[in-house]
Amino acid sequence: MNLSRTGLLLIACQVFTWSAYAAEPAESVESVKAAAVEPAKVALPKAGQVRPFVVSLPPGWEVSELNAPKPNNGNDLAGGRLRALKKEGDAMAVIEITYLSREDAGKADIDSEFSSFVSTVKSEYENKGLKTSTTATKKATLGALPSSEVELTVVGQNKELRQWFGMAMGQKYVYALSYTGEKQYYDRFAPEFAKCRASLEMK
Repeated sequence: MNLSRTGLLLIACQVFTWSAYAAEPAESVESVKAAAVEPAKVALPKAGQVRPFVVSLPPGWEVSELNAPKPNNGNDLAGGRLRALKKEGDAMAVIEITYLSREDAGKADIDSEFSSFVSTVKSEYENKGLKTSTTATKKATLGALPSSEVELTVVGQNKELRQWFGMAMGQKYVYALSYTGEKQYYDRFAPEFAKCRASLEMK
């Protein structure tokens, strides 16, 4: 079974494009200020849920534990999201980690999945009249798992948005890590994102 048939690409697009416009409905089941916890700790998963990764989010960012996004058919998918948000006035930067249970019996191909995802995201923006460009897809590691990553630039409405996105597949979960912000904030907080990414450990 191809992962895109489970709604992964659709979900990833919903998560990814939300970061550009902050238009996603609030789904937070728990929200805390990262400044209120020690730098190496983050918000706990909701009751009964065991998060299949560990990460250190930047201190001073607002951290929310979210439900997994739902595809258009409304079905619940096993997984969840962890979001860290840095706001300064109307500007913001967002780090988000999404994990979804694999339903493909290990048959999915990350190269084709990621390529399809990038094409779909670009189309979503372009359909809104925005101009997009992407770096070449890079093979890397994410939390010690083989991954694919890309950086998007989105221009429109007198703003330039930058988005970094990486995807990796573990034995039981698909992981997506994204970092988003208007150019000046994306650049400013990039070192904090780099530390966050380096701390990520996944199963």
